[in-house]
Amino acid sequence: MESIERITEEVWDDCSDIECKVAAYMNKITDTEHMLLNVGGRKQCGVALYDINVAFLRVLYKEWYQGRWDGVEIPLSRVILSTSEPYVLLQSPAIWPYQENKLLNVKIDEFEAQGEDGKEKMLKNIFNMGISDSEVVLGGALSEYSYKKELAGFMTTYIDFPNMEKDFALYTCERSVRLLFHRSDEFVEEKHCNLLVHNIGVASFKGSNIMCMFSQRALNHFGWEIIFDEGLKIVDSNGEEIGRFEYYYGLRTDMGNNVYMNQPVIQRWVVTKEAFTEIQNMLSYSLEQVADAKVFNF
Repeated sequence: MESIERITEEVWDDCSDIECKVAAYMNKITDTEHMLLNVGGRKQCGVALYDINVAFLRVLYKEWYQGRWDGVEIPLSRVILSTSEPYVLLQSPAIWPYQENKLLNVKIDEFEAQGEDGKEKMLKNIFNMGISDSEVVLGGALSEYSYKKELAGFMTTYIDFPNMEKDFALYTCERSVRLLFHRSDEFVEEKHCNLLVHNIGVASFKGSNIMCMFSQRALNHFGWEIIFDEGLKIVDSNGEEIGRFEYYYGLRTDMGNNVYMNQPVIQRWVVTKEAFTEIQNMLSYSLEQVADAKVFNF
């Protein structure tokens, strides 16, 4: 029902009929009992395709095939497709080589006990670890876990317009910003002042999405482009490499639980200081950075 509501919102179409069609079609499905995909050849790790999911996608496909949503494929895809990014799946994370391979050097409870300024300083230090004087980290995202908690950290660079509240930059997000959609002329981005935004949505595999994604407007304005060349790279209008996407995993700082996929990870976008200075000179207002983290209980 939530997906139907989002489709209605995104494509400006009354989709109240979709739920009835899915319910009617689901009762007719007879070919899903064998739709169990084994992961890694291990039957106990199979991924089941539920009747309602199969029915939902088949009904949507039929409606689209018959021309119902011609011209709005990008917003429709951002609602119904996974946020998993093929380019990230092709870039295996490396072990975090700092702080004895730990993203946080304190437990999550100890992090929570700090003041806001202390939290921001710690996060900025983490995102900038190992960076040379000739480079700048534009932003990034990280996840850390304990037995009962998940910490989600984020850092971004934003244009400091007059009366700009940094909290607005922290919580700017886009749904399912995969490069396939991001490069399309039909991609419509919400107005904001960030160079990087949260990428939200449901991923098919743990750690398979870009948690912090470049603003399309920023890339277009600066003449930058994201390419895949043994990893995600940033090139300027002359095709010169000026930055890269980094992806690491770390060791836990606290006792974990039986959800083994909850591995601490960190992603960040790094550019040359020369490229950063060039884009700063293109703007009338200064570029500032902000970082924060939220802790969620399981």
